[in-house]
Amino acid sequence: MIRAKLTKISSTHENLRTNEMVGGIPKIPEVGETCVIVGRALTPGVSARMIHTTKISKVERISSKQYEFWTKNSHYGLRLLEEVH
Repeated sequence: MIRAKLTKISSTHENLRTNEMVGGIPKIPEVGETCVIVGRALTPGVSARMIHTTKISKVERISSKQYEFWTKNSHYGLRLLEEVH
């Protein structure tokens, strides 16, 4: 699992409760796949929060720890924080 920070840069919808989330991703996002990040819940009594994007259409590697990717309706930034074993 990789600890990462997902940031919504732009979107045609308001489906996310916040524009940023820190959590774990299983791997670096790739074109044709979805991105799933799991982190701390926003609601008391709930064990976790999960964001699952739609299929990724484009990925740009900005640096070794920074990526941007696009889905049908959104543009996201992803910063890798550390690898967790």
